[in-house]
Amino acid sequence: SSKLDSASPVNFADKVKIPVLLIHSEKDATVPIEQSEKEEAALKRAGKNVEFVRLAGDDHYLELADARIKLLKEVERFLAAHLDK
Repeated sequence: SSKLDSASPVNFADKVKIPVLLIHSEKDATVPIEQSEKEEAALKRAGKNVEFVRLAGDDHYLELADARIKLLKEVERFLAAHLDK
């Protein structure tokens, strides 16, 4: 729908002013990983600082401990790199 399209972050990549970390599970059936792939591409086209981490083998709800641990480690790494100390 055009209402969804007009609200999609992929259409506002040029307005992003901070680094972005996208984390998405490869087997996410709730939100297709293509959504994050499109956002990453839009941010890169706009020259923005974006990182995309794929979590293998888990779903939207991060039920596997390995995926949760990877998510937390990636967030910690990203924040350490981008926050003032």
